[in-house]
Amino acid sequence: ILYNKQFIPVRQLQLCEQWNQGDSEGVTEIIWNVIEHNCRSVLVFCSTKHWCEVLAKLLAKNFQYIINDKQINPFDQIKLDDVIEQLRRTPAGLDTDLACSIPMGVAFHHAGLTIDEREIIENAYRANIIRVIVCTSTLSSGVNLPARLVIIRSPLQNGRCIDLSTYLQMVGRAGRKGYDDYAESILICSKKEVDLVQKMFEQQTTKPVNSCFFETETHTSLKRALLEIISSGKANTKEQIISYLRSTFFYTCANSNRSTIDEQSTIDKCLSWLSHNELIHCIDKENIDNENNIRYEPTQLALAVISSAINPDDGLKLVVELNKAQRNLCLENDLHLVYLIIPQHLINSMLTTLDWNIFHTVWPTGAVEQHVAHLVGVNGMVVYKKAASLRIEKREYEEKHDGSRYARFFIALILNDLLCEKSMCDVIRKYECTKSFVQQLQQTTATFTCIVQTFAERLSWNNLKQLLNGFQSRINFGIKQDLCELIRISILNACRARQLYSDGFTTIASLANGDVYEIERSIQRAIPFQTTAQQLADEGVGQSRRDQYCIFVPGRPALTNAQAAREIIEEAKILLQHDLQAMGFGMVIQRGQTDIKNEHVSNSDTDSDEDENESNISSPILSSSIQFPSLLDDKNINIRNA
Repeated sequence: ILYNKQFIPVRQLQLCEQWNQGDSEGVTEIIWNVIEHNCRSVLVFCSTKHWCEVLAKLLAKNFQYIINDKQINPFDQIKLDDVIEQLRRTPAGLDTDLACSIPMGVAFHHAGLTIDEREIIENAYRANIIRVIVCTSTLSSGVNLPARLVIIRSPLQNGRCIDLSTYLQMVGRAGRKGYDDYAESILICSKKEVDLVQKMFEQQTTKPVNSCFFETETHTSLKRALLEIISSGKANTKEQIISYLRSTFFYTCANSNRSTIDEQSTIDKCLSWLSHNELIHCIDKENIDNENNIRYEPTQLALAVISSAINPDDGLKLVVELNKAQRNLCLENDLHLVYLIIPQHLINSMLTTLDWNIFHTVWPTGAVEQHVAHLVGVNGMVVYKKAASLRIEKREYEEKHDGSRYARFFIALILNDLLCEKSMCDVIRKYECTKSFVQQLQQTTATFTCIVQTFAERLSWNNLKQLLNGFQSRINFGIKQDLCELIRISILNACRARQLYSDGFTTIASLANGDVYEIERSIQRAIPFQTTAQQLADEGVGQSRRDQYCIFVPGRPALTNAQAAREIIEEAKILLQHDLQAMGFGMVIQRGQTDIKNEHVSNSDTDSDEDENESNISSPILSSSIQFPSLLDDKNINIRNA
C-alpha cells in the first residue's frame, strides 16, 4: 500500500509474484511499469554499497523473466553493448556484477567504483541507455541525474534514520524542471520504522553551521588564517589581528551561541606556536615591553606553506621529510621519491585501517626497497612483530611518533607498484584494497606532487623540484617514464599508450605522422585483462567492432576506434606544432604527392569512385619542412619526417 506524507493510503499495488522473485517489496514491478509505459528512468537509493550490488543483480534477473514472459524488450542492446565495452577498456577492467546487470538496463553507482566507471554509467543514464541506477546517498548531491521515479529502499543509514535534508536531496532527483512535468518518490519502510519516518517529516530546522575555527586543541584552521593575513601584509600587529578576528564568521557564531571567547589568549597561543616553529618572526620597532610595537613578518617557510596551500602542521612535517631526504636520497628506483609526495590526510586515514598482516605479506624482499625502508625509519622486524601480535619495545615502535611513517611506507609500496605498470587488478589483489581506494591514492598523490614542487621551489630546493618533474602524470596514469610524452594526448590512458609504444609509436611526432589504420589496430588491441579466448573472439568479430562506440573519453561522447585514431593524429599534430613553436622553430605543413594525386582522381571520377578514392587519401605529412630561423645565417634547413 502506498501512503502520502500524512500517512493516508493513496493506492494499493497489485503485484505478480512471478515477476518479483526474491523481491518482497515489489520494487521490480514498480520500476518495470515506469520503464515500459513511460520510457523514463528510475533511481533507487540503498543504504550500503553491498545492498546496491545485490539489488541491481536481482532487478536484472527479474527483468529477464519479464522480457521472456512478455516478449518485449525496451532496451537498446547495441548501445548497452557499447557501454559494456567502454567499461571493459577502463584501467580497472569490466566489473563482473556490472557485466551481469547492464545488459538489462540496470547499473549500480557508489564510492567503490572508479571515476571512469561512474562517469560512463552517468552518461549512459542521461542518454536513456541505462534506465535504472541503484545507488547510495552520495549520488543525491553534486550529480545532476533526474528521474521519473525515485525509490528510497530504507529510511535507515548506519542504524539511524536519515534527516529531512538528506531525504529532500534524494527525492529532489524526481520531476526535474525541463525533464519531466510529473514524477513520484517512494520511501519503503517497515511498520517498526513508521514512527521514525513521521518524526523525520516533522523536522523543521537544519543543523546550525559553525566556523571551522572552533577547534579547541590544535587551532589548525585559525593558525592557517593568521599566517595568511600576516603573509599578505593585511594584519601584522596584534591590534590588527584582533580586528581581523572580530570580522570573521567565527566571532559571529561565538556571539550568537553566547559562548565566551578569550580573544587575547587564543591569538597569543597561535602566534606563539607560529613563532616557535619559525613560521613568523617578530620585529620590535621601539620598546620590547609594549606589545603594540611588535610587528609580525612571515619567514621563507611560511611563504612556502602559503604558496603550497597546505596547513602549517602538514607543512612542518613535510619540511622535515624533505630536508632529511636531501641529505640521503635513494634514486635507484622511484620508491623513496614516492614516499616523499604522499599527502598527510591519506597517511592519517591509513593509520586507522592499516592491516599489519597484509603489510607483512607485501614487505619488499629487494635490497633497494629495504634500503629505502631503512632510510625512512621503517623496520621490517617491527612489521613482523605487529602482524604476529608479539611484544614490541617502546624504543622500537611507538604509535604516536612512528605510526605515520609505517602507514606512509605502505602507501608508497602501492604507488610504486603502479609506477612499475602493474595492473590495477593485480595491485588490488596484492594489497586487498578496493579499486576506488587505489584511484584515490593516485589522484590525491598526483595533485600533492605539484604542491611539493611548489613548496620546494619557494624554499630554493630546486634540485628536489627537478627530480619530481613528470611524477604527476606518472602517478595519475600509473606509467613508467618512457610514456610521459604519449600520455599528453587526452584520449590515451596507460593501457593505450603502452600498446602504441610497443607498436613503434614512441613519440608525439611518430603519432602525428602515423597511419590511421595502424593506430586504430593498436587501440583495438589495448584491452586490459584479456584472456587468449577473448582475444580470439575479438578477432572473429572483426569489422563489427570498428563501428562500436567503445572508447570512453572523460567529458565527451564515446568514440569508435577509428574516430579515436583520427583524433589522436590531429591532437599529436597540434602538440607537435606547439612544441616546435615553443623551441623557436617555424613549421610548414605540406601535403604529400599522394594526397594531391588522389584529390585529382577524386574530382574527375564518378560518385562511386569518389568514395573509394577518398578512403585511400592519407593524412597530410606534418613537419615536411621545418625552418630554423637565424641558426645558419639566412639558410633554411629542411628536415624530413621530424
